[in-house]
Parts: sequence; C-alpha cells; structure tokens
Amino acid sequence: LDGFDEWYATAKEFENPNSVLKKAGDRGTLIHEAIENWGQSGVAPNPQDFEPEDRDRVAGVAKWLIENEPEFIEQEVRTASLKYKYVGTFDAIVVFGAGDYKGKRALLDWKTSKNVYPDQHYPQLSAYVEAEREAGIEPFDLSAIIHIPLDGKVKLHENDEGFREFKVLLPHYA
Repeated sequence: LDGFDEWYATAKEFENPNSVLKKAGDRGTLIHEAIENWGQSGVAPNPQDFEPEDRDRVAGVAKWLIENEPEFIEQEVRTASLKYKYVGTFDAIVVFGAGDYKGKRALLDWKTSKNVYPDQHYPQLSAYVEAEREAGIEPFDLSAIIHIPLDGKVKLHENDEGFREFKVLLPHYA
C-alpha cells in the first residue's frame, strides 16, 4: 500500500464505482420517467430539459415515440407467476399507432444499458409474457426490448426466445 495515499490524493478523475452505477441508474430513471410522461400526456420529451450528456438519448427517445406512436395501455406493470413463483415489473403494454409494428400489441421493457444482453433480457421478457398469460391476459403480438443508448439510436429488439430458456435459469435465482 506504499504510495496509495499520494496516488489517491492526486487522482483527479477518480470516481467511486458505486457512484458511477448510481449516476447511470439515475439517468435510466429519468429516461423511464420521460417515456411515462409521453404515455400519460402524449407530449414527447424535450432534450433541452435534460443535462447535456443526456440530450442525444432523449432526442432519440422523442424521435422513436413520434415515429411509432405507441398508445400506452398500461405502464410499470407488476406481474407474477404463482406456478413458477416469481415476480417482476415490466415497463409497458402498448399498441403501436405507426411504424413497422403499426396495430401490434406489445409488451415492452426499456433498457438504457450500454448493450442489449439477449441471455439476460430475453428470458426476462419471456417470464413477463408467461406471467401475463398465466393471469389470463390477452396474448401479445410481440415482446421487445427498446434499447435507448447514450447516442440516441433507439432500437426495438424483438424477443425471439420462449419461456423454456427462462425456466432453465429460474433454479439459479431461487
């Protein structure tokens, strides 16, 4: 540990990893709130209302919302499977009013992570769909991750996995 105190005192860009994670989480929360506001009011978020480092992302969200015109049926939906004993919250059920998925009813989850992680995100979506099916909810035309990266290039990633993959993972989280 010789020299640590001197290094630490001179580290200008040092940032606690927990602080970095918290900032990323706070940013994700702001984006989720902006989308929820659209769902309630139909007003697209204004990038100028956000910090400079978030403006590209917010502009991308606004563009995506305007191009796809999602009608929000439900937001922040808590769901559960009694059969498989899990709970979760997904972001929205929408019906698309425009774009490639016009007329489609979808279960969506927003992700502001650096990437989409199919081995994690798709089984999670499949679990939400299964819990909704178990509850007697009308089937969805699709389930998807809406990836919202920093650069604002928002993309819909349609879930192509079934519930079987989630069932394989479930014992590891029990």
